[in-house]
Amino acid sequence: MGAVPGKFGIGIFGPVLDEKGNSVAGLKLLELLTKNYRLSMF
Repeated sequence: MGAVPGKFGIGIFGPVLDEKGNSVAGLKLLELLTKNYRLSMF
């Protein structure tokens, strides 16, 4: 799940999880979105 306060939020599901329980594909998609739209993950 990711959010840009006051703009939008996104929930992503993928069946393959990493060792922390995060969706592997979901993290890749969030990384691509942050780069393409010049958003910050922090």
